Amino acid sequence: MEKYQVLFLVTLAVAVLAFTTAFSAGLTHVLNISTPENVTYDRVFLDTTDSYDPTTGVYTVPVSGEYVVFLHGLAEFDGQLYLELYQNSNYILSAYAHTLANYGAASNAAVLPLNKGDEVTVLGKGSSILYGASDEVYTTFSMYLLYTHGPN
Repeated sequence: MEKYQVLFLVTLAVAVLAFTTAFSAGLTHVLNISTPENVTYDRVFLDTTDSYDPTTGVYTVPVSGEYVVFLHGLAEFDGQLYLELYQNSNYILSAYAHTLANYGAASNAAVLPLNKGDEVTVLGKGSSILYGASDEVYTTFSMYLLYTHGPN
């Protein structure tokens, strides 16, 4: 019986010491992109560690670990979107949509090992027209920590 009590106490101690972080932001206006640029999501829904800078579009990783990252975009009517996710200067993945006489949507997601201080950004490329409005937020960028890599 004592073995189980000790295990419970260790589990409880780990749960109390656990760290978590989550971030989610969206675009509330139409963004026309003609040259590559960071998408600056202007409506922050959640940022538990104040790690996102809405003026630059950069999320600075607060603690090393495995993160789930999502991006989604909606292209303006009769337009296209081309988004790329970067970790520091390293390309990770893309999302692309193009449609005629309609709106086009694209999404992508990944689980990434990130280190404290890494910068995660979404880059808009090509002739992208990202749709958004204050009451219609379709273009989003979100991430959360699955687990840490140990002491940071």
